[in-house]
Formats: sequence, C-alpha cells, structure tokens
Amino acid sequence: MAISWPARIKDKGGLREQFMHVIDVVPTILEVTGIPAPETVDGVKQAPIEGTSFAYTFDAKNSRNLRTQDPVFRDDGPVGALSRRLAAQHQGEPAPWEAFGAANTDPLNNQVLELYDLNNDFSQSKNIADQHPDK
Repeated sequence: MAISWPARIKDKGGLREQFMHVIDVVPTILEVTGIPAPETVDGVKQAPIEGTSFAYTFDAKNSRNLRTQDPVFRDDGPVGALSRRLAAQHQGEPAPWEAFGAANTDPLNNQVLELYDLNNDFSQSKNIADQHPDK
C-alpha cells in the first residue's frame, strides 16, 4: 500500500514493514480524521469495526515498531498469525483452484506448519519451521 500525506508523513519515500490487512484501513481513516465510528446507520445498530489503525506508522520514529497481529486470520486460504517478527501459518484447505483431489481426513491434526523470520525474509519465501520446532 502506498500512502502520501505530506502534511503528516514527513519522510517522503519512507518504507514501513508492519503487517496490515484491508480491515485496518477504515480504523486508520477514522483515527486520522477524528471521525467516530457510527453506532447506527439508518436506524440499524452497527457491529464494532474490526481492524487496527496503522496511523502510528506515519511517524518515521515508529517505522520499526511492530505490533502483534491479533487475532489469527484467515482469508479463505492459509491460516496464520503474526507475532513481532515471526509469521506462522498452515496451509489449511486446498486452494480454490485445487478443489478436486485427496481430502485431508484429519484437518485439525494433519497440518503442514510454516514459520517465517520477517527480519531476514520479508517475502516469506524461506520456511524455517523445521529449524525451530520450539516456536
């Protein structure tokens, strides 16, 4: 995601490595504009808005301030969690384009776990789970 706001983000071209998800955009917009989340819309009570504002990343001094991503997330694919600089996930169900094939007969216990060190592998290309079973 690219954000430009010269009046607030002073380090032009600065990079941030924090994890964020699309559900974090609305809380961020609400925070920086000072607009409260609506309690009702057209008389219908609204559920709390999910996500976490990432406005704190706009200040360059917080460019390496990493928060734990909570809760575990799933986007119709791998299930994962992020804690500081480690990302853990498992592959879960087959991808939608792999709908036909052998089923996982024990999906709660028969998972391939993956672990990535985001300090050294931001793209999550090197699974280090075998090297760190304690994690």
